[in-house]
Amino acid sequence: MIKHILLSLLVLASTSLFSQIVYTDVNPDLTLEAVSSDSYAVDFDADANIDLIIYESEIDTNLSGFVLTFIGGVVNTIGNSEVVGVDSLIFGSNVLFVDTIGAGELIDGSSSFINSGMPSVFAGAGLKVTATSLGTSLGEFQGEVDGYIGAKFNISGNDHFGWVRVNIAEDCYSLIIKDFAYESASNTGIIAGDYGGTGLVGFNSLNTSSVILNQQNRIINLSNLNEPVTFEMYNLIGEKIYEQDCYNSSNIYLENFKSGIYLIQIFSSFEKQTFKIYID
Repeated sequence: MIKHILLSLLVLASTSLFSQIVYTDVNPDLTLEAVSSDSYAVDFDADANIDLIIYESEIDTNLSGFVLTFIGGVVNTIGNSEVVGVDSLIFGSNVLFVDTIGAGELIDGSSSFINSGMPSVFAGAGLKVTATSLGTSLGEFQGEVDGYIGAKFNISGNDHFGWVRVNIAEDCYSLIIKDFAYESASNTGIIAGDYGGTGLVGFNSLNTSSVILNQQNRIINLSNLNEPVTFEMYNLIGEKIYEQDCYNSSNIYLENFKSGIYLIQIFSSFEKQTFKIYID
């Protein structure tokens, strides 16, 4: 008998078998305010050793002879911890910024990491800051609703990778910390937004009547679509290995793909849904 398994159920089964992700929900979401210099300590593995400190603050600094006030979110790395980011030059001075990681992107050893020990005009790496005298905001988290901080930290001498999901106000005066997760298997990458459950956090549900995987025949069926969508399939190192435009009802044939875990993205002109599946 052919089994038709809802994709979401398959994802649940596959993650319980193959995922070693430890997820922490900051509940309720925590708002940090610059006016009170609020901060939050991230301890990924709850071992009482802080890995990151995220804070909102107003910082007066000297930038090539100009005194500027930076207002916004900053990340301090603790010990051997690092975050995915860039080392920028502004008016000849080093300024560290955290890179925006999109949901579904892989965070691993090939990512570009920075740490608070590197020279910068303020202690740590900026998420998004406003330079009052310049009248503009700086940083990679421009306009982000849900942005992911990619991180690397150490457990017993081994590297582990994780993410923190934040929401930053347009005026930079506050940010919200929502949740974080890490991969408990050492030297193993993690997908931003993957929390070990079904799908990824931070995505809307695509308006489809059914997304069904026929595991025996290796077919994914999309039916009753309200509008055309694009189906994309990625391996776990982030390479896109398949793409197909789908209309109303479409089949995606998987017989040529090897067994393993894959990331699936299905998106329309205004929504996107991401799944992690296991092909047997």
